Amino acid sequence: MDLLTWHCPACRFTEPSDRQALIARLQSAGLLKRASKEELQDFAYLLALANTATNRWNCPGCGAAGYSVAAADDFADEFAAAKECSACGQRIPPERLELFPDATLCVDCQSAIDRGSAPDTQEFCPRCGSRMQVRAARGAGVARYALVCPQCRR
Repeated sequence: MDLLTWHCPACRFTEPSDRQALIARLQSAGLLKRASKEELQDFAYLLALANTATNRWNCPGCGAAGYSVAAADDFADEFAAAKECSACGQRIPPERLELFPDATLCVDCQSAIDRGSAPDTQEFCPRCGSRMQVRAARGAGVARYALVCPQCRR
């Protein structure tokens, strides 16, 4: 029995399947109307046919188009090494983990933190609760910056 894994690139939803379920899905999409018995037995042909029509299937998890199928062991290496972003929960791409094995944030979250626009990196005034702003400190010499509350000027 040939085992398959349906995979959604948008939400990481995976669904195990077998050859018969793949054939049924291809027939329901109208892709196997004139298939011969030899073509139905050719596992590589069925996979290639299914992957040419990924835009026809939507993910049952999130509804996004692009639901694709592969042999079950094709995604095993990718998901074994996969880590989730500690901020947003999305899967960190394997390419990023190759460069930065200790990475705990995805590219988008790390970029937001580097820009200073990540919502969890904002600091609030302990006195009045307003969002603090970074401003240049007055004085001569090397430029210095300080967090200042725009409400209470603390």
